[in-house]
Amino acid sequence: VRIGAVAAFAISKVQENLSRGRCPRDDGFFNDGDNRSTAEEISEGVFQAAQKEYEEKKIKYLGNLLGNIAFTPNVTGANANFLIRTAQDLTYRQFCILALIPRAKFYTMRPNDYRGSAIPLETIPILYEITALYNQGLINFGGEVLFGPTDVNPAKMKMQGIGADLYNHMELASIPQSDTDEVAKYLR
Repeated sequence: VRIGAVAAFAISKVQENLSRGRCPRDDGFFNDGDNRSTAEEISEGVFQAAQKEYEEKKIKYLGNLLGNIAFTPNVTGANANFLIRTAQDLTYRQFCILALIPRAKFYTMRPNDYRGSAIPLETIPILYEITALYNQGLINFGGEVLFGPTDVNPAKMKMQGIGADLYNHMELASIPQSDTDEVAKYLR
């Protein structure tokens, strides 16, 4: 079911890209002579990620990733594999955290870290997920170093590098606002 769903989302994204006038890649991504194409390898990676995925909300975004890579020649096969692996390792709530960052101006985010503060029980796992994003180099805090979850300053979160690539290629901007609201309420 999940493989079918990710395939349907990918097909829908391909059709949307074509209807917008985007051209599929012509850099050998779909045909590598007698060898297995990069497109086949990447598709299999996304399908395997979807098959193992228990957070069904992630499936749409994995489909978007596959459907958008097919139109983005600057994403090499190796980079696409890394994007898939990274997306697979993130939770849906971490997708929401990435989606929250550009929306932060619409929320009142906590303007300082949590050192020396009583932290609500619901906030603690979110701080650990933010710390994991930081440790993977997907987000930063404007040059500040995080030594642990209490160093998180929600108002200073910024996307960087692969975090921004995931945000763009997976179209995390389309995550429902209600889902980012649910994360933001614990970061005030």
